[in-house]
Amino acid sequence: MKKYLLLGSIAMALLATGCEVTEGAGANTTETTQPAQGKTDPSQFNTLEERIAYLQDKLQHIRFDYDRFDIRADMVDVLNANSEIIKNEASDLDVRLEGNTDEWGSGSYNFALGTKRAVAVRDALRRSGIRTKQVHSYGETNPICSEKTQECWEQNRRVEFKLLPKK
Repeated sequence: MKKYLLLGSIAMALLATGCEVTEGAGANTTETTQPAQGKTDPSQFNTLEERIAYLQDKLQHIRFDYDRFDIRADMVDVLNANSEIIKNEASDLDVRLEGNTDEWGSGSYNFALGTKRAVAVRDALRRSGIRTKQVHSYGETNPICSEKTQECWEQNRRVEFKLLPKK
């Protein structure tokens, strides 16, 4: 939870500092400066960690159905959008795919299912030209929601994209 609060705070700080005030006619207007074609200008960040946090915030989780590791039809566009962000803005970074499950099933079963989910996303990324080496499974040990509801369990069945500096 603290991680998401930190990332949210960093994103808000970046949004607040990404505006410039213009002078002259209409001096009270504010314009947001955006790089051309949706690319992020690395010089707008003070550190690599700030840039990673910004890009990390743009990547969405890939959700899965109960006890499944095939990519759902409604997640294909999300996967394609993530793929474009990685290709266009994060090609100089490593990507770690982290598979997660809900709490149903044994620990070893959920660990294996989380791995299969991360591998399914890795294979889809490879088909679009992105090479990812790191696949990790948390199984049921990394929930983003802890309520005992169907909606909460659905949130926990996911693969997350983690951007890392290349070694």
